[in-house]
Amino acid sequence: MDGFNLPNTPINAQTAKKIHRANQELDAVKLVMMNNIKNVLNRGEKLDVLNHRIDMLESGAGEFQVNARKARNQAYWSKNKWSISYTIFLTLFGMLLFFLTYDLMMNTLDQRTRMAHPVDHDHETWNHEANGTYGANGTAWNSM
Repeated sequence: MDGFNLPNTPINAQTAKKIHRANQELDAVKLVMMNNIKNVLNRGEKLDVLNHRIDMLESGAGEFQVNARKARNQAYWSKNKWSISYTIFLTLFGMLLFFLTYDLMMNTLDQRTRMAHPVDHDHETWNHEANGTYGANGTAWNSM
């Protein structure tokens, strides 16, 4: 009590009880505050652990996304590779048939035309050389 510079007055029992009760309340408040500080520190540590786990989950999620995309693409190609191969094969085969049929049809048509209209090709070419009229394959047009 010397630190308070109080006058030297005798302390009666009632005042001593009040001082004792105030000291107990201060000790209780001090204990509560120390517990609160410990809880805040524990919460901070827990938050650090959670942040670390979040970082690990984010990196794992990125890897999962990449691996899932690779697996999806692999499944797509393994499922559809034969369909795509058959489609390409049938398209090429169809084009080949078309061009062979077209060429055969044109040759047959050309032979029928020559048989139906026999022409002296040397004489006909000479006439058309003078006129400058030629067909698509370099032969002269028939005048009939």
